[in-house]
Amino acid sequence: MKRKLVFLGLILTLVALPLAACAKPAPAPAEVIELKYATDETPRHERYTKVVIPFQREIEARTNHRLRITSFPAESLIAADDTFDSVVTGVVEMGDANTLYTPGRFQLTEATGIPGLGFADPYIGTMTGWDLYKKFPEVQAESAGIKLFWLWSLPAPYIYSNKPIKTMADLKGMKIRSYPGPCFDAMKLLGAVPVDVSWPDIYEAMERKTIDAFIANMVGIVPMRFYEVCTYATNFNLGGMANWGGMNLDVYNGLPKDIQKVIDEVTGDVLVEEFATMLKDYDDRMEAEAARQGVQKITLDPAEHERWTQTIQPVPSKWAADMEAKGLPGTEIVKFVRERFDHYGGK
Repeated sequence: MKRKLVFLGLILTLVALPLAACAKPAPAPAEVIELKYATDETPRHERYTKVVIPFQREIEARTNHRLRITSFPAESLIAADDTFDSVVTGVVEMGDANTLYTPGRFQLTEATGIPGLGFADPYIGTMTGWDLYKKFPEVQAESAGIKLFWLWSLPAPYIYSNKPIKTMADLKGMKIRSYPGPCFDAMKLLGAVPVDVSWPDIYEAMERKTIDAFIANMVGIVPMRFYEVCTYATNFNLGGMANWGGMNLDVYNGLPKDIQKVIDEVTGDVLVEEFATMLKDYDDRMEAEAARQGVQKITLDPAEHERWTQTIQPVPSKWAADMEAKGLPGTEIVKFVRERFDHYGGK
């Protein structure tokens, strides 16, 4: 009986060996692609918590976590003014920043922020900016080297001061922190002296009285506590500012096609609309919060508002002429931006 059992075991072993040889090996775990994302947004800013992070997590989920994105907020990895070049050269794979951090590169993209064109709110500015990008190859060329995820526009700025500004005469000779470019031109026409002060230095400049006022939007003054160094906010439309987000184009092109498809599906039109809606709501809430902190909003008398508006009318034409001199479609872009502002404003 013992010999039979040994013989049976030998047969079973001989049968099992070829079966084992034919068995498929266990599938290798899917490769995880690690990407870094650099931004100057603070970890608690709603643009970061309500749009950027959910967008990243959605990509991860849709790719079954084969793509993993690690965020570095508040310039913890890359300085804001180095972000674009760092993404293009691959120092960091993904990122976002204000277009003003790379002067001269996004001169056409920034057309939505030209004073005098009728910018009204961040929803209108954001949607118009993306339409501008999709229509003009010259605008697309300004973000060469990156796969552009979105463009969005900051809310319209106010003039913050410690004296009420109700007439153009009140602006005369005031040193006002402004945005270089067309905004400088507008402030000069209005009689002010525009100066360039970096965002983090505004608080101290107001405290030390090295500037008399500053231009910023409502969503900026609350987190920066600028309401501690200003009392009044004069509401006059001086345009918005464009912001971009994207990834290194070579990195994108090197991703598996199914991952590229996921990225395409959650960026572009979809993400721009999310930003536009969120920013409009955020702007309204921050205006209420600034008022709660003691900032008094000043609305110009209609006749005075019209006087200011007419005074800065040469600004868009000057910008268009400057672009035309460089062989760029400045006049056509100004016309397009006006039309899109009207289109979204009428919705």
